[in-house]
Amino acid sequence: MTEFEFRHALAGDASEHMARVKNRSSSSTSHHLSTMARSVTAMIRTRAESNPHWNDILRAVIANAYCVANKSTGEKWHRTVLTLYDFLSNRCDYAAIHLLLEQALVRSDPLRSEEADNFWRDATDFEHEMAVTLLEQSMNNVEAKVRDIKLILGST
Repeated sequence: MTEFEFRHALAGDASEHMARVKNRSSSSTSHHLSTMARSVTAMIRTRAESNPHWNDILRAVIANAYCVANKSTGEKWHRTVLTLYDFLSNRCDYAAIHLLLEQALVRSDPLRSEEADNFWRDATDFEHEMAVTLLEQSMNNVEAKVRDIKLILGST
């Protein structure tokens, strides 16, 4: 989802968003961000399984983002939406990296190495170790960035 599509979705039909979250608009920003993060992880996993229902999960993500954005008014609304888009992108990165790291570590597990997909099974030991190291570093970078994003959004 592009930033434009995200902004358009948040500025779109407010009643649809509110119907999805029912009376949770008064919930804390931390609650909505946590719900968004879990939903993004589910969405990435569902999409990785080639399940077309990942789009339904995206609507729940947008609904929670709407609740956070709705707490801002005027000039702050636009900045909040951009920060929420950063949060969404960050959580997508986190979920994708986590999924790849899980798959890479299956190869490292002697009890499960046969379950590894061809990509990881065909990698040399050096390629595998390098990929795992890069994925772990990427995970650390993504986790550090989300702390900053949460602070900007007023979440603890």
